[in-house]
Amino acid sequence: MAEAKTKPVVNGINGVNGTGNAKPSFKATKLYETLRSIISSTNIVKDELDSLPDLEKLLKNEKRLRQEIEDKNAELESVKNEKDKELAQKAKEVDQIRKDAEEKIRSAREDMDRDMTKLKQGLEAEKHAQRVLVERFEERFLLHSQTEADGAATSQKLAETQRQLKTKEDEVAAKQARVSELEHSSERALFETKTLETEKARFAWESKRLSADLQARDAALNIASSDLQQLKDDVGLQRLKNYDDREIDKFRNQLEAYAAEARNLVTEFFRDPDSSLNSVKLPHFDFPKPLPLPKNGSTPALRCLFAQAFIAHHIRSQIFQAFFLPSDRDVDRAGLDILNYLSEDVQRATIFRCQILAVCDRPDVGKAVAEQATEEVFRYLYPLVPPVKCVSLKARLLQLFEKGVDMWKAMQCSERLIVCDDVDDEDVDDVDESQRPGMWDEYGSVVRAGGVPRKGNILATLFPQVVMEESEQMVHVIHPGVAIWEDQAVVVDALRALSRGPANGRVNGDGARPTSGRRRSISNAPSARG
Repeated sequence: MAEAKTKPVVNGINGVNGTGNAKPSFKATKLYETLRSIISSTNIVKDELDSLPDLEKLLKNEKRLRQEIEDKNAELESVKNEKDKELAQKAKEVDQIRKDAEEKIRSAREDMDRDMTKLKQGLEAEKHAQRVLVERFEERFLLHSQTEADGAATSQKLAETQRQLKTKEDEVAAKQARVSELEHSSERALFETKTLETEKARFAWESKRLSADLQARDAALNIASSDLQQLKDDVGLQRLKNYDDREIDKFRNQLEAYAAEARNLVTEFFRDPDSSLNSVKLPHFDFPKPLPLPKNGSTPALRCLFAQAFIAHHIRSQIFQAFFLPSDRDVDRAGLDILNYLSEDVQRATIFRCQILAVCDRPDVGKAVAEQATEEVFRYLYPLVPPVKCVSLKARLLQLFEKGVDMWKAMQCSERLIVCDDVDDEDVDDVDESQRPGMWDEYGSVVRAGGVPRKGNILATLFPQVVMEESEQMVHVIHPGVAIWEDQAVVVDALRALSRGPANGRVNGDGARPTSGRRRSISNAPSARG
């Protein structure tokens, strides 16, 4: 772009020789510099735009060159592969030629070895022939030189030969004697062999006879075993089972649940807050120890205590019996007497138990026992409950006793006799907690002055004790039972009431039950306290 030009002022204002003030030129202004920069940038852009066709040509040339390079590389790769194939083929041919050459060399060596061997053999033969000729010549020379000494030597040899002949004859005689001895030994061995064969035949006959005898004895033993099994079936020994610890624990849990069921039954039916029942007189029953019962009237706690002790007594006397027969109590007592009489004769006692178990295994026996116990218990206890609960009480009692009969029937099938006892206070504080009779909280805690331990005095059984006889003097406690102590709250309150009121005038028992002489064994029975 052409630069702008300024014209001189004509009138002398801006002229060189003028007299006015001089003004700056257009080239010195910022606008001029800006226009120059724009024009320069425009020229650069134009040059770059003009060079674009050349760049496209370069790119096309680059692509063409790359394609040519790729074609050349492919051609080189093809040539390389062909060369590799030719080299491999040449290597195979070289290997084959080398193998053929080695085979020819080996064959030539073998031929050479054979020729050398033949030559060596020929040389050896020639050497041997020469040696033979030399030896023959030497022999002839020696023969000629030794002819004179041959006569004397021959005489000596003859004498030596005669001596040797004599020695040989002696040896032959000795060997003939040895042969005779061996023949004699052979005859003796033959005789012994025949004797052994005779013994073998006799032993075989004896073996057959013993085998037949053994088979006869086996047949007799099988018959005896069959008779013994039949006798066991008739006696009923298969009814008895050897319960392990797991099954004993199962019985223990069942007894715990059964005791809890009896406890809940008494609480449900006899702890009624109806004040009209307080005037009902508790029935008279001869417990092993006297209960502190009022002469007239009662309380819910005393009604529960009496009902619980009464139900426990019938569970002990009718349900948990070794011989639960409903016909007559005398049968139970007679059965126990016979069992005690046979206690030292374990086999006869076991047979007696099996016979009674077979009788008790009839389907109607257990039901009859439960019904009889229900009738007796209900006859005593129905006055102590509201009339609306009598029918339910009888049904619950029957259900309780039937369950007890079924459970006790399974326990009676133990090989080790399981029996039921009333709890007592014999060394009650000296035994393990798991074997100590339990205590239920609804009758109050045991009062002990100053916390000093002392022997407990059991007044009544609320749930009987179940033990397994280990030996004559040792038992295994399955369930320790539950008892009421003389110093529990309900008993203490009853005694205080009796001491304030008139004398009772009657005794509910004839004294304590004789203590048992058996000792408890270590047991895992859970405590029934609480």
